[in-house]
Amino acid sequence: MNLDALVIGAGPTGLTMAAELRRHGLSCRIVDKVAAPSDKSKALVVQARTLEVFESMGLITEALARGQPIKALSPYFDGRRVGLVTFDAVDSPHPFPLILEQSETEHMLIGHLRSLGLEVERQCELDRFQQDGEGVEAELKHADGRRETVRARWLLGCDGSHSAVRHGLGLPFDGVPYEEEFLLADARVQWSLPNDTGHGFITRKGVFAVIPMRNGYARIITFCREHPLLDGQEPGLQDFQALADRFAPPGTVVRDPLWMARFRVHCRIAPRFREGRVFLAGDAAHIHSPAGGQGMNTGIQDAFNLAWKLALVTSGAARPEILESYNAERHPVAEKVLRTTDAMFRSAIEANAFMHFLRCLVGPWVLRQKWIRRLLTNFVSEIGIHYRASPIVSGHGAHLFDGGPSAGDRAPDVNGLKCEDGSVVRLFDILRHPAHTLLLVSGENFTGESSRSFESIAQAVQKRCGTHVRIQAIIAAEKRPAHWKWTGQAILDPAKNAHRRYGTREAGIYLVRPDGYVAFRGQPPDEKSLLEYLDRIFLPV
Repeated sequence: MNLDALVIGAGPTGLTMAAELRRHGLSCRIVDKVAAPSDKSKALVVQARTLEVFESMGLITEALARGQPIKALSPYFDGRRVGLVTFDAVDSPHPFPLILEQSETEHMLIGHLRSLGLEVERQCELDRFQQDGEGVEAELKHADGRRETVRARWLLGCDGSHSAVRHGLGLPFDGVPYEEEFLLADARVQWSLPNDTGHGFITRKGVFAVIPMRNGYARIITFCREHPLLDGQEPGLQDFQALADRFAPPGTVVRDPLWMARFRVHCRIAPRFREGRVFLAGDAAHIHSPAGGQGMNTGIQDAFNLAWKLALVTSGAARPEILESYNAERHPVAEKVLRTTDAMFRSAIEANAFMHFLRCLVGPWVLRQKWIRRLLTNFVSEIGIHYRASPIVSGHGAHLFDGGPSAGDRAPDVNGLKCEDGSVVRLFDILRHPAHTLLLVSGENFTGESSRSFESIAQAVQKRCGTHVRIQAIIAAEKRPAHWKWTGQAILDPAKNAHRRYGTREAGIYLVRPDGYVAFRGQPPDEKSLLEYLDRIFLPV
């Protein structure tokens, strides 16, 4: 067996999966039955957490250059604006949704994959597969009729809502379609409203939403209960103009469409995302309402969660049991996305008089509440995703931390840190690495005893895990103190930004996973507890 992983499907999820598997050192093939990547915009919104993923992958500059941030979302009920949801309070270096057409996202990821020495194999589809305790044997069918048998250690199903991998596993896809059928278009919208904000017009009769794109275009999402299309009939420009006349501000003109389509929303999820050596990710595992722009982002983060775990297990560095955490961590996330987007969707389209009364009367009050807006933006941005119930996160002394992220939380960024040569860095610069990172945080009143404790911990961890754990000290000082005997690299935190953000007035340790989540934290630093945790995850080097 000379192939570690076979990825089925080359949408954003599959491309991210293949790229991350390669970045973590695995051999991989990625196949897709379509002849070329999509030229349609499809999924549009890249959320803040996914932008952080792209930063870890080295793609953030390209993503920002290809896309357009939006500043806010503005809902209207019966033509009256009821609030403004902004994203400037999102705790991220990229506190905004980025409007980036799926076609652009795919081209960016394909280029990145090529730089890692891997090409998508087109017009090649999975016909059947079977697995045993050592690997998966898959039969691929090529466009010229040739059949090929491939054996790989892992099979990754990233092949969309009609997933051949999910069907091959015999897993159900529980859920239902919504009754309402929507119309989609990418077109120019001529009106007086600002083009850096998404606008949604909601009435009892229907919805007309506009999301600004690049080059003066916008995505239109609309439906009307009294303007149905006949079966098989494709929408035309006149349909969108008629709905704009009905729901949008007077004088709105829709013109120059790039494409138009009709679609029906489904809400479905597989009962589990792993079956032996076969995994599901993205739309193959879960599909839901587009409300909140969560779908593509959830799939990309599925891949980002799984790839490093597969790499550690395949290389023999980690215990196979850590793979159980993929379903334990990502299935609840997908379930929450389904529940929340379903509630958002139904609250927007529900036609009964009582629901409309609540929208018009209670909606403005709700959007004025700062804590509700914070909950909403944390959900939409996906910054609030956590794995606190995961079987592979742990810690001790939680009551001693003065705040800071818990075990299972996303490790937040910190600005204003300095290398010993005087260069300024962010914490994300330190964490951007395919290995785990152990942060030895000095505390504000560090002592020689703390230095000796950290030196002992560092030596024990290096002996236990080798290069699979990088070790980094963060010292609350302008320069390395004389009593700090540990010889490893130190990052200086003179303004104590990291110490405040991570709740470490006293000395503490944080172990951060390759996907940017806290695997373990402890205060005071305790070598025994940390090594016991590492024994649960890693095999001896």
